[in-house]
Amino acid sequence: MKICIIGQYPPQIGGIATYTSMLEDVLKKEGHTVYILTYASSDRADDEYHISVPVLNIPLFRGVFFTLFSIIKLIFLIRKYDIDLVHAHYLIPPGLIAVVTKLFTGINVVVTVHGSDINILPDNKLLKPVLRYVLNHADSVYFVSYLLKEKAEKLFGNISSKSYVTKNTVNIDKFNGKCVNRKSDRIIVSFIGNLVKQKGLNYLLMAKKDSVVDYDLCIYGDGVEKDNLLKIVHENNIKNVYFKGSTNVSWKVIACSDIIVLPSISEGSSIVALEAMSSEKPLVATRAGNISDIISNYKNGVLVDIGDSDGLRIAIDKLVEDSSLRKRIGVNARNYVVENFSVMEVPYMKE
Repeated sequence: MKICIIGQYPPQIGGIATYTSMLEDVLKKEGHTVYILTYASSDRADDEYHISVPVLNIPLFRGVFFTLFSIIKLIFLIRKYDIDLVHAHYLIPPGLIAVVTKLFTGINVVVTVHGSDINILPDNKLLKPVLRYVLNHADSVYFVSYLLKEKAEKLFGNISSKSYVTKNTVNIDKFNGKCVNRKSDRIIVSFIGNLVKQKGLNYLLMAKKDSVVDYDLCIYGDGVEKDNLLKIVHENNIKNVYFKGSTNVSWKVIACSDIIVLPSISEGSSIVALEAMSSEKPLVATRAGNISDIISNYKNGVLVDIGDSDGLRIAIDKLVEDSSLRKRIGVNARNYVVENFSVMEVPYMKE
């Protein structure tokens, strides 16, 4: 089968880019031909199978520009390569691009919902009818967790006849926890993700401020909240906090960290959580999204209430002080992920 994937793709950072790259590899191994339609990047050159669309860096117009040009390119690709199926990742704009293109080509469309497209976007009254249109006109809708599926059906009605839960997976060979050339002997606590409000980093910084133990907090990522977070660090004189910028070698970052923290206010199904667990690292995470479904408290990770900076502090401090606890939780986490999240399942691969 010839499949076109639309959405974020490396070197872009984040869970969706990680997922689309993994999906591409899995589909190719199964003998499918895969094309990628994604956002333009100066760090990646186009070829026959990887096609980018330039992004106009002007607020409000950026998404419209990408959507219109992507529809034109996608129609061309479908007709040139006789593509059988379009798989869009995220409802807007990738899902919208796919279902509009379907009007002109009759192409079979699958849309995967990853998290904030259901957790956050429906709060916008202008976007909610567009989301409904995409969900109603896609041939199949995949959700990365049961929680997202249930929320979508409450918001937009019954789509269960064409919806599936396809859980995230992780490359357990790549995320093996083997650190090479670690330079620091201090305890390293790391966060990896976009610096946006829903990631709850202000609570993590307050936990660091009130900590009674010594460790380095490394924050990997970029985003609109960076200046606010830097201001919190400066105004509260929080020591040993390092903003490292975005990384495209997250497996190395995780391997050389001692603890991974996800203080999210809102989540879909966190790939970083699985990557940390696969790497035998103790994960401290809030009860956001499907995190409570994959973590058994103090068995294969540590759970904290959303917005509870003191809970984060207590959990992190306890792990910093207890190396045997870190090891035990890490081993359990690795075993759990290997057993439950190491094989990607995509319904159309079985057809």
